[in-house]
Formats: sequence, C-alpha cells, structure tokens
Amino acid sequence: MEIEYCSYAAYSPSGDVVMMPTLEHYSVTAEQIDRNATTDGVAQYWATLWHEVVHWTVHESRLDRERHLEWGDAIYAFEELVAELGSAYLCGYLESKGNFSTLSTLINGIDNLVGNGTQMVIPCPP
Repeated sequence: MEIEYCSYAAYSPSGDVVMMPTLEHYSVTAEQIDRNATTDGVAQYWATLWHEVVHWTVHESRLDRERHLEWGDAIYAFEELVAELGSAYLCGYLESKGNFSTLSTLINGIDNLVGNGTQMVIPCPP
C-alpha cells in the first residue's frame, strides 16, 4: 500500500494510493504515534488512516466493491459506512481510541440514502 502525504485524507482509486495529512496536521509527534498515545490528535490520526485503508480495499485487485458514480449517491454512502465501521473495528482491535461521533448519524441515515426501505444495519441511538 502506498501512502502519499498531502493536505487532506482520501483514497485515490485511479492511482491506488491512500493520501493522508502529515502528523503535524493532527498536532501529533512521531513519538506519540510510535507509542500509540491516547491524545485526541493521535486518536484522530489513526481513525482517519484506518478509514482510508478500508477505502483502499475497494480496489478491483482486493475486495472489488462497487464504486460510486457521483459524490453522495447510495453507493458512496454505503462505502462511507463500510469505511467508518472498518475504522471503528480496527481502532478497537488495535486498542486505539478513535472519534466516531458521526458514526451513529451515518448508520441511522444509510437507509434513506439507499432508499429501498430495508434496514441494512440496526439503528443506533445518537
């Protein structure tokens, strides 16, 4: 996996590269990252990195999930849910404290975006 450092976090399917802000963006030192300190900046860094790594698995050479055609469509919304849930699982498994304050909103809103009236996940309290 290739990580390119820039001013924003994203996964580029065309370049098959994860793009991440530098540690300074999160006000985090390399030493804090190495010892997995629990500051808000460290937690946000790891949660963001894992979110983008989960997007990286969408590539056709990996899990080959369906890719969205435009920003905000149902496939995009589902992919964001997959990335957020994956990030939460990875943070939990690796005992890193991520900030998932928007996860319940995303889970509760996914059915509206998919629009077929079926529940894909159990609703989550805010």
